[in-house]
Order: sequence, then C-alpha cells, then structure tokens
Amino acid sequence: MSAVELAEGRVLRPNGLDKVDPEIEQALEDRKPIDCLSRRNAVFCRPDLDLSKCGLTGGFLYEVEVEAPQVRDQAWIGKLEMSLFKRRNNMTQSLYLTWSPELLDDIAGRYWSGVLYQEPFLELLTPTAVVIKRLSEKPVQAADTVGGWTPPGT
Repeated sequence: MSAVELAEGRVLRPNGLDKVDPEIEQALEDRKPIDCLSRRNAVFCRPDLDLSKCGLTGGFLYEVEVEAPQVRDQAWIGKLEMSLFKRRNNMTQSLYLTWSPELLDDIAGRYWSGVLYQEPFLELLTPTAVVIKRLSEKPVQAADTVGGWTPPGT
C-alpha cells in the first residue's frame, strides 16, 4: 500500500524509519539474529490484501515481486505494543503482558524465528520489491481490507 501512485517496474527500497514505536523497534533490533534482515532496512509486504492491522490509513494497492522474503508474524509486534501501552499507562491490573527484558527476549525470539501466533498476521521483509502492477484505481482505506480486498465490480 502506498499513499502515492507508483510506476510499474519501480524498485521499492527501505526508508530506514521505524515502523512501530521506536522503543519496540530498538528492542527488536537489539535481539535480531545476525542472519535476519533489519526491520529498518526492509521493505514490508503482505502475502494477501488484508492491510487492516499494518498501522496504515490507506493508499493504492500494488502487486509486487520479491526475492527470498523473510516471513515474520506481525501478531508478536501487537503483543509488544499492548505491553508497552500497559507500562506507559501504569496499568497494574491488566491482561496485557508485563514489559520486561525477559518478555522482550521471548517475544523477539519468537518474532525473529518465524514462530506463528495463534492468529497469525504475516509480513514479508525483503531488501527490495519491484512493482508489478497497481491493483486499485483509487486509494483504498486500510480498514476496508479486513479479510482481504477485492476490486470493485468483481
């Protein structure tokens, strides 16, 4: 998904920015195995057209070509986001996990090793991606992609 229109054949490259809260990104980076692609140096893709949990608002949808993507389960990132929310809001009585070095080691280990959560939401990390074609004629709201997106009239 991109807020701007992209030409077919364009090579997409990482922007070096954090994709989620910087504290979470740093915790993941600090625990990243050497053979894994850094999240800050990756292009993110999805294997389907459900972009509802990606932290995006909307944009044009594209089919892209990637080589040797690293598959990760974004659901683990959600667990870290809820734990950080709990810590920042001093929520002692909460179902959210408690932020700690042990929790970070556990969740980051699962994320980087590709362990799937009980309700996985996969993301593909790749050094580059090539735009094959634009799928949407106009911008699509990410919230409208729950369960996948189908072009109008199909």
